[in-house]
Amino acid sequence: MKQPHALVPSQTDCWIFLVLLSFVPLIGALYGVGNQVEQLSLIARLRDPGFAAGDFYIDAATGFGPRYYYAHLLAALSWTLPVPLVIHALSVASNFALAAVSFQAVQRLLGGSAVAGLLAATLVVVNQSFSLGFAGYLRFDSFQPASLAIPLALWGSFLHLTDRPYHAIALFAASALMHPLIGVEMALITYGAAAISVVLRRPVEGRLRPLARMTGAGLLFTAVIAAAYLRPMTTQSGPTLSAEDFFDILPAFRAPHHYLGLQFPMWSVKPFLAFLAATLALLGFGMTQRDRMPGVTALAAATAIVLAACAASLWFVDIAHDRIWATAQVFRMLLVVKWIGLLLLASVLAETLDREKAAGAVLTFCAVIAATDAQPRVMLLILTIAAGLYLIRDRQGPVWTALRWGTLAATLALSLLFTRQYGADIGWIRALVALAVLAPLLTFPARPAARALSILGLSAVLAATGLTRQAGLFGWPVLQADFSLDDLRDDASDAARAAGRVSPDGAVWVVPVDHEAFRLLSRRAVVVDFTSVPFDDASLADWKRRIDTLYGVVGGGGFSAERRINAAYRAGIDWDVARSAFGATHALLYADTPWSGPVLFENNSFKAVALPQ
Repeated sequence: MKQPHALVPSQTDCWIFLVLLSFVPLIGALYGVGNQVEQLSLIARLRDPGFAAGDFYIDAATGFGPRYYYAHLLAALSWTLPVPLVIHALSVASNFALAAVSFQAVQRLLGGSAVAGLLAATLVVVNQSFSLGFAGYLRFDSFQPASLAIPLALWGSFLHLTDRPYHAIALFAASALMHPLIGVEMALITYGAAAISVVLRRPVEGRLRPLARMTGAGLLFTAVIAAAYLRPMTTQSGPTLSAEDFFDILPAFRAPHHYLGLQFPMWSVKPFLAFLAATLALLGFGMTQRDRMPGVTALAAATAIVLAACAASLWFVDIAHDRIWATAQVFRMLLVVKWIGLLLLASVLAETLDREKAAGAVLTFCAVIAATDAQPRVMLLILTIAAGLYLIRDRQGPVWTALRWGTLAATLALSLLFTRQYGADIGWIRALVALAVLAPLLTFPARPAARALSILGLSAVLAATGLTRQAGLFGWPVLQADFSLDDLRDDASDAARAAGRVSPDGAVWVVPVDHEAFRLLSRRAVVVDFTSVPFDDASLADWKRRIDTLYGVVGGGGFSAERRINAAYRAGIDWDVARSAFGATHALLYADTPWSGPVLFENNSFKAVALPQ
């Protein structure tokens, strides 16, 4: 099975692929859904001060806060280009930055080949892997502040770990402006990991200079963050929540799926543990290869720091209800562990490809197409198989050949089974497209025809899926895409647009709490929704008061609380309270919600009504 000739793509081919790869996530792209609507609403208000006049969330969140710099940046960019185009252009740019830093990091930190870098970029961009905490992703389909912050912070980490700490400050600072938690925490992890690496790898007399440079860079970064966030925040005034009240509202009620590690569902814990086991095994092997993997000590230290912080969070957040730890939301930093694990996996795959092309091709295919929660399971499987193939690499004869091919066939079958059972369709579709783009460039390096085939092939796929984005290519719902608000065509979106037509400017609407896109589509104010949460204490308390007053106090938190609230709303609430307490003038009801008055608009799922004044 051995193939003597190594794959050696040209640098031009590598960068062509990284550019093409950055466009692949446009297949099945999302716009105007999920947490993204929080930022889109703020951008709309910054562009038009009259947008959704009287909206509680927008009025509260347009002041200084964690979304401030991101919203102002996108609002400024959208004066020259439409907002959807700005979002998708930045999405492609962030994908490229993520791919490029992964490509470079494998080679500089782990001593990997260019092929390892290309595989790392592919895994990082098209595979979300485990979902523990619903925040530790490297890339989001719905573009948001973290989409810019993560590649910026990873570039900062890469520069710092390759002995450019002062260059890294600019990247960490830019990341923190987009998302303060990601920028600051990634910087702290990097500083700690780099310091540990210096202490472990250098003699005593060689430690002072690099540690002094790190300290200076850290102090300068602290000064930048203080100027960007601490000084403006100290000028704000208003009532503050106690630690318990803050915990009850945000971690316990609004988002236990992000904050409370002891409540994470077991279905999300299992793939994380599988990924962690595989990553620790790879790090353990890497630590024995430190001479050829110069950055592995720092990566191992970063992994240990993140895991220690997550373990501490179980006590400080879940048990002690410490506000600082809750605000830090350290489970988000599992993205660091994910990135490191995928880099290490890519290195193993590339080495297997170099040693045994057929086996390496099968294992690479299995690793790349196994998306989301299937990926950790397949990762463990293929690492076991790769180790076994390495151990029997010198065995010859028909029996050993049959054993190798039989093992590879079983691995492929199991990987496809895991992908079918635990993966996401859009993940393996994107992975297949990425592999199809990569294959000609690896098979025929530096050939203009291969480059043209990759470029034209991806262009055809993007054009086909873009032209059929509402119906999905071949009628496949998973390939439906949302490139603008006009692409949102379900009953809820149609009802929201109708609400804007049947109500005057200044109308205030009560809506089902999971209709976070309503204000964007209707351009009307909303009393409250579950997704859009302001972060200053006074507004956070007011958000919870509005929920409790309108829908009643419900038990539980997170998605279960949201379902209970909507069930109460479907049965009907006290409309007099909505009008008198919050100035509500209209309501979007479920079609089966009792209502005796006139109906302004109705479809199969919803009806829009005016509240008696």
